[in-house]
Amino acid sequence: MAGNSNEAIASRLKNVECDLFLTVGRLPSTTMPQEWAKSGAKLGIPLKVKFTNKLCAFEMNKESLLGSELHPFLSLEPLNEPRFVSANGIEKVKVTSGAYSIQTHDLDTQHYSFRFFLDFPEGATRNDVTLPAQRIYFMTSCWNHDDRILERATKWRQDIVSSIHQIDDQIENIKTDESRKGLIKMTNDIRRLTELRRRREKYVTQVVMLEEKFPLEQGRICIGPNNIAFLKQGVIAIKREGKMMNDNYDWVGTFEFKRFSSIG
Repeated sequence: MAGNSNEAIASRLKNVECDLFLTVGRLPSTTMPQEWAKSGAKLGIPLKVKFTNKLCAFEMNKESLLGSELHPFLSLEPLNEPRFVSANGIEKVKVTSGAYSIQTHDLDTQHYSFRFFLDFPEGATRNDVTLPAQRIYFMTSCWNHDDRILERATKWRQDIVSSIHQIDDQIENIKTDESRKGLIKMTNDIRRLTELRRRREKYVTQVVMLEEKFPLEQGRICIGPNNIAFLKQGVIAIKREGKMMNDNYDWVGTFEFKRFSSIG
C-alpha cells in the first residue's frame, strides 16, 4: 500500500520543472572540518531542474541516504548551468544528471520523504566555502495536499490553542474570585483547578504532537504541482566514505524551492 502511494505521489512530478536556490555554507550541526567556511561566507547557486518519470540508470544500492532501493528512483535533469560571483568574477558550475525518490514517512499524515541528488563533477569554490567535486544530496519532505491536511492541522492547532487560553482565563478567575470564602469554596476551587490543569496539559500535549508531525509555522510550506505541498527549505549533504562499508554524511548547506512549472 505504501509502495503504491509512493509511486502515485512521484507520478505527479512527471515533467515538472523547478527553480531551486542552494546556499552552501557552515551549519551549526555540520561535521565539516573547522576551517571549512569558517569565515561565515556563503556560496549561492541558482539551479533549475526537471523531474521525469524515467527510471534512473544509476547504481542506487550505493545511495543509502536516499532510502530503500526497493522504491523506484526516477531521473532528475539539470536545465541550466548555474553561475555565481566570486573574487575571480562570474564562475560557472557544472551539474550533471541525478535521481530522486519519494518514500512514505507517515501514511496517516500523508507525509513523505523527498530526496534527490545531482552530480557536481568540478565542484565550486567561493572564499573558504568549497562544494566538493562529487555527488550532492538534497533532503526535504512533502505531503499529499489533496484533502488539505496541512490546513486542517493548522485549524486544529488554532482551536486547541484557543481552548488553552480559555482555560487560562478560568484558572485566573478562580484564583482571584473573592466573592465567597470558606472551606467549601476552597475545596471546590481545588477540585476545579485540578480538572482545568489536567485538561490544559492534555491540550498542550496535542499541540506538541501536531507540531512534531506538521510544519505549521507560517512560510515553511510551498504548494507545488498537483497538490503536493513541500517543506520550503531542505538540507544539502555530501558523502564521506566510512569504514566497514558505512557511509557518513556532512551537512554543507540548505536549498529552497523558488518556483514550480509544469510542461505537460
